[in-house]
Amino acid sequence: MLIDQLAEGGVLVAPVGQSAWSQSLLRYRKSGDVVSREDLGAVRFVPMVPNG
Repeated sequence: MLIDQLAEGGVLVAPVGQSAWSQSLLRYRKSGDVVSREDLGAVRFVPMVPNG
């Protein structure tokens, strides 16, 4: 799991949800053994595609 890989004071920001049309942008912060989660709002993740 990505959260397990966070260093002390580390931050992970990621779109989380079941589909590209229903996701939340979440920010995780690690302080000691505590990981806090903050919902930054609704987003739509659009994957990058090759030009051409």
